[in-house]
Amino acid sequence: MEEEFESHINWSAVFRIIKKRLVIIVAIALVLAIVCALLTAFVLNNGKDTYSLSFDLKSPTSGYPDGTSFNINSLVYAESLQEIKDDGGEQFSSLDITKLSSGGIKIIDNAVPAQEGETVTYTSRYTIQTTSGYFDSFEQATAFMRAVAEKYVLEVNTRLATRNYSTWESEFANATTYDAQLSALSNQYNSILSTYDGFTSTRAYADFVPATLNESANTLTISRLHTQAEGQIGDDLSALKTGQATNGYVLISDNSYYYLTSQVEALELERSENTDKIDALTAERDELVSQLVAAGGADSSSVNIAATFESFNSSIASLTQRNVEIAYDLNRLYKSLGYTPSGEGAATTWTPPSETTYNQAPESFTKEITSIYNQIKTNTSVMEAAVKALYAEFTKVEFAQAEAQVESGGTSVILVTIAVFVVAALAAGVIFSLAEYQKMKKMMEEAAAPAENNAKPAEDNAQPADAQPAQEAEEEKPGGGADSGSDDSAQ
Repeated sequence: MEEEFESHINWSAVFRIIKKRLVIIVAIALVLAIVCALLTAFVLNNGKDTYSLSFDLKSPTSGYPDGTSFNINSLVYAESLQEIKDDGGEQFSSLDITKLSSGGIKIIDNAVPAQEGETVTYTSRYTIQTTSGYFDSFEQATAFMRAVAEKYVLEVNTRLATRNYSTWESEFANATTYDAQLSALSNQYNSILSTYDGFTSTRAYADFVPATLNESANTLTISRLHTQAEGQIGDDLSALKTGQATNGYVLISDNSYYYLTSQVEALELERSENTDKIDALTAERDELVSQLVAAGGADSSSVNIAATFESFNSSIASLTQRNVEIAYDLNRLYKSLGYTPSGEGAATTWTPPSETTYNQAPESFTKEITSIYNQIKTNTSVMEAAVKALYAEFTKVEFAQAEAQVESGGTSVILVTIAVFVVAALAAGVIFSLAEYQKMKKMMEEAAAPAENNAKPAEDNAQPADAQPAQEAEEEKPGGGADSGSDDSAQ
């Protein structure tokens, strides 16, 4: 029995040890759990938290004011990030832009579905994401992410301030022909209308009233400014172009004669070369037809030249058409130079004047050009003011929250703390149990031995419970005991 007892663990002893050392076990486990939690939070997980900042961009157009397209990811290009760092001064001086621009920060377009056909719902259009390892503090990260989102607004304002709306004026002033002048006027006129169309096409900004243009009682909305800029200019320009095409007026300048004669020489050379090509192609085509007939492939009456030699016919037709256009241009140029025509059609020849003369435009023609120029110049200034007011009013960044949201990265500190506490407590309990088990077991056995010894005499002196009733019954018999025996003896 003693060996059987020794082969089993005395769990009472183990529990007594744990109870005795419970405070120490809990203290050890708690200290280890706190140390591991701190190591996990500040060493293992350092720099692994994800920062997110959601925002919307508001703008009258999808691009920049100068017509340049805008890509949201351009805000996190190295050049843009470097500009933000430089503008931030000391606040962002510690940032490594090379690492940030190499995937350290990104912008997610929440309107783009992850898979084709997926329905998209989003609170904010864009979300900037980065990790804490690139920044010195949460506050620095939030400030930098906000600066990235606001970079678009700064870029819009910069482009508005530096945009040159008078480029067309230089083009007009440097024109050497009325055709070039009319082209410059027409291009700027169309540019003004196109700018207004971009704001009024969806009616989103058609009723916006630029305050800088409404100091008087009149209310000039973007829509009304568009109508005002359109006016009669389009029809007037068309009339001038038609008159110039018909009359070929010469814009007098120091290099007018050189310009016109150089054009004549270039066109005459092109026409001559085209004529030579036409003759060569025609001769080659005719030779191929002759060879085909001679070979018996077909007779001359049944040969479909257009189908068999389509490439030859196409080239000949193209060159012939080009020579017709050249003849028209030459007629205008010769007339502008004061040449006298003789003959008709392709046989027309031009005789130069005895002295240099020009086909000057009448005063009404030049005055009309000047008038249109002044109108377009005024309309350009008005459009510039309207565009700046529109962008100032509607270009903004709207953040979903004041600070970035933090998502813990790496290993969970709570799980690590709980796991270490449990494992440490178990380990400490096992260690104490192993160290004190034999001692506790012996103490329990020694305490149990006197109790067993005292219990044995008590058991020996104790009368069985079932014998007591029998004894009592014997004593209650008639005449009982010794007296009964005496009586029997006497008899």
